[in-house]
Amino acid sequence: MAYKREYETQCDAYELNVDALTGKKKWTKRGMNGNLVVYSNEDNMNDLRVRFELHNIQIWWKVFNPKLKRKGSKTRVVTFKRLSTDDQTKETIALRFKDAQTCQSFVAKWESLTREIDYNSDESEAPAAEGSHACNEFNASAAADKPKILLKDMDDEKQVMVFADKSSFRDLIRINRLPSASLIRASDILGEYHVNFGIEDKLVWQQQQADNNNNNQHQQPVVSYANFSYGKFDNSEHFLSLWMNSAVIQRVLTSFHQRPKMNVVICLDVSESMKESLCTNELTRIEVAQQALVQLCRLSLEKTDRFAIVTFNQASEIAYPLTAIDNLPYGMLALRRHILSFTPSGTTDLEQAYRTALSIFNDDVLLHARNAGYQNRIIFMTDLQLNPARADVYNHAENGIFGLIRAAADKRQVYTTLMSMGVEQDAPLLRNALAHVQGCDYMTLRNTQEFMAKFDKKRELPFVLTPIVTELSVTIDTEIREVYSYSDLDRNIADVSQGQLLVVKSMFGHGGSNDYSSPMIVKFKYKPQLKLTVQFTEHSGGGGGHCSQQMIDLTYSDVEDELAAACDNEHGLAQLVKQKDFYDSLGIRKVVLLCRYVDLLKQWITNDTKTVVDDEEEKEHKLIISEEFQAEFGRFAQRFEKEFKIIGDDTLRKELDVIKKLASYQDHVDVD
Repeated sequence: MAYKREYETQCDAYELNVDALTGKKKWTKRGMNGNLVVYSNEDNMNDLRVRFELHNIQIWWKVFNPKLKRKGSKTRVVTFKRLSTDDQTKETIALRFKDAQTCQSFVAKWESLTREIDYNSDESEAPAAEGSHACNEFNASAAADKPKILLKDMDDEKQVMVFADKSSFRDLIRINRLPSASLIRASDILGEYHVNFGIEDKLVWQQQQADNNNNNQHQQPVVSYANFSYGKFDNSEHFLSLWMNSAVIQRVLTSFHQRPKMNVVICLDVSESMKESLCTNELTRIEVAQQALVQLCRLSLEKTDRFAIVTFNQASEIAYPLTAIDNLPYGMLALRRHILSFTPSGTTDLEQAYRTALSIFNDDVLLHARNAGYQNRIIFMTDLQLNPARADVYNHAENGIFGLIRAAADKRQVYTTLMSMGVEQDAPLLRNALAHVQGCDYMTLRNTQEFMAKFDKKRELPFVLTPIVTELSVTIDTEIREVYSYSDLDRNIADVSQGQLLVVKSMFGHGGSNDYSSPMIVKFKYKPQLKLTVQFTEHSGGGGGHCSQQMIDLTYSDVEDELAAACDNEHGLAQLVKQKDFYDSLGIRKVVLLCRYVDLLKQWITNDTKTVVDDEEEKEHKLIISEEFQAEFGRFAQRFEKEFKIIGDDTLRKELDVIKKLASYQDHVDVD
């Protein structure tokens, strides 16, 4: 039996278990940054094996249910059977990849490998091994008691519903149910696809236009802060993909970043759960935190910086008062021993801990900070997983942790960084509460290497302590008709009616909670020349306001087009853009197709659900499609299939299947 290596990457693995004490489901780490390899059986297409390896320890699975469940842009959940010598245990595994792009490459390969797999509802229904009479007899007996169920052969709608994910609009349509408009999210659909716009992020300096009142010698070169890709359909719908130039973020903003002197208060969780390993086969969370604190005070902070430690469980105390690094004894032996003596126990009270940390910043400390040019930051290190159901409690202005963080930033200029140690936090909960708070940052750190890098003076610490820019605003001088986020990234609420695309209170340079180089897709009112304005305040040394205006030429008249040169200028971009349909890359062609797909689905649901009344849950309605929209889906199916062949991405087939079903769907009516 020959197995072929089909795909290999690195990811984190978590297993869904039930807590023996509480009876609640929880995710348990199986390994961080392990090697994931997918194998196919060349003799049996239904036999797919997966190997997860970390530190020379291997776990082998076979596919139980090939369906992937989405949990954010970087994580997919799948059900396996674990292979061992004696038994096969069913396991629900979450695979978390380093970025959305890697996740999508895995999804694309996985779907291509599992598209034709027959899903068996129970292992006893699996085909028997060739030549095994005992297994054949067992399967025959099982079949007599329980009919064999294959997903692709199901005609009974109730049986199909057992396997449907009702958070998926595709699954609801598949079982002839009407999805709610809230399930049609552009960010989810676009985030499932890898898109290459064919543009490299690079540093390009442009000379500003000469001012009549200024001499050319006083002109300063300006940098292009954004890249773009343009596409249009039928000269009526115009789309632009815009993203922050990562080369500018890395080589300009971060290179010239100089952090000020700091008052740093570390708020360290010493509850019982900190005894757990930060990652499989690694130190405990408390041990990693202790190492980071020793590195911070000994090697990473400057002599002028001041440093304090607060420890907390159900109670909190100032374990080390605010002290200038230069005033610590050489070698800091007593401080190091004190840090290493912290012993976890008890439960966790975040709010009490934050109040204790904030009490260090009394009026004298704040006055000294203003006069001496210090900035103030509290760094929370905790493994407490915040519960989205308690968002109102956390956001309470006086007693909630988020309310306290906002008040500290607004009223006292004390800013906060929340470090989650080995525990995934709910991203929307943190974004909604903290993204608009000046100087606030949050991150999840999954292993020792990631955690220690945040406290390395030559690597990420300067970008953890202070943002690289504040009050970032990106605007465009045309009417924005629709915004399609490309990922889960919080775009910070912008006033699109005023042409605002992005508003960011604080941008940090360590690449933690947000990646602002992720594309944003907009549908806009066409103008041949667009002006993109980027404004921000630099946060280094005294800082200063910056404003850069970048012209986007949608006539492509100034582009040195290699295609035009090769074809004697007959088919250059400047000529091609005059056609009714135009795409400057296959990437934008795919994006335009998906955005139009999202628009049509939303229009259908919004229009056709107006006829549906007296039902509490719209998504449980039977599928309904008016004749008008059935015709629309029919026309769009032809267009989609044509584009699908040009783009050459087989993962688009699942959208084509949805469109074709909606175009040909007939409701069944019983006739007596």
